[in-house]
Amino acid sequence: MHNEVTGNVNGFEVSNSDDILLAHNRAYGNSVGMAILLLPDIFDDRAGAKRIHVRDNQVVANNKPNTARPGSILASVPSGSGILYVGVDDSEIARNHIEDNDSVGIGLVDYCLATLGTEFSCAVDPTVTPEFVADNTARRNRVVDNVLIENGTRPDPGHPFAFAAADLVALGGRNGNCYSGNVFATVFAFFGGSLPECE
Repeated sequence: MHNEVTGNVNGFEVSNSDDILLAHNRAYGNSVGMAILLLPDIFDDRAGAKRIHVRDNQVVANNKPNTARPGSILASVPSGSGILYVGVDDSEIARNHIEDNDSVGIGLVDYCLATLGTEFSCAVDPTVTPEFVADNTARRNRVVDNVLIENGTRPDPGHPFAFAAADLVALGGRNGNCYSGNVFATVFAFFGGSLPECE
């Protein structure tokens, strides 16, 4: 809590962990403000990413060019991402202020969809096991009471997911994810239609 992070590829990163709270922090000037991830290469040791709650943070202008090592999985992540959840389950993104991130404000993403067409594709990556594929979708997450301003307005046109740039991005199925009380202007949902409301 109460940390400030700038100048990195991932400002805050949580990978393959359970029961984590990131609250009252500030991330700015990174490529990705907060990267919350389920990754296959450590799945055998830590098989899951659940209950990772991100609340009451400021995630602003994370537009640093992505300087991750070429060929690494991080190099494929679009610069300009605010809060990115990849393959994470049963978590809450709440009461955050997310502003001026060029590609994505908040993104809920299924891992195997995000890596299509790359060397990390679930069809070709040798670290991807059947057990990981069964758990790769982002499920039962709540996105509530966030304020999103001017995100997704300047994506890198050369990035394969530039078409999905928006304040709120859902790349995957509905999978029990829900959205309520958010202030936003733009949305991209891979499944089409409106975002499902939280009960």
